Amino acid sequence: MGTGPIDDMVDPLPQALALTAIVITFALITFLLALAYRSWALLGHDEVQDDVEDRRIAEAERAAQESEDEAADGERVAGFEAPEAPESRPGEDDEEARLR
Repeated sequence: MGTGPIDDMVDPLPQALALTAIVITFALITFLLALAYRSWALLGHDEVQDDVEDRRIAEAERAAQESEDEAADGERVAGFEAPEAPESRPGEDDEEARLR
C-alpha cells in the first residue's frame, strides 16, 4: 500500500470537493426547511398578503391598457391596422376613379 508509482495514484481532492458540496447543499436545504416550519408554526399559515403598492401599480397598468385599446378600436381590427384606400387603381384613369 502506497508503494506504487506516483502516476498511478488518484488525486483525492475532486472527490473531497464533491462530497463537501453535497454536505453543504444538504445543510442549506435542512436550514431552509427549518425556517419554513418555524414560520408556519409561529404564524399558523403560509399565505402571503398582497401589497397595497402592487395593487395600485396593477390597476394603473390596467387603466392605461384600456385607454390604449379604446383609442385604437377605430383603427385596428383584431390587432391589424386597416390599410388606407388607394386613390386610384393601377391603370385606371382619373375619370373612372371619380365615377366610382
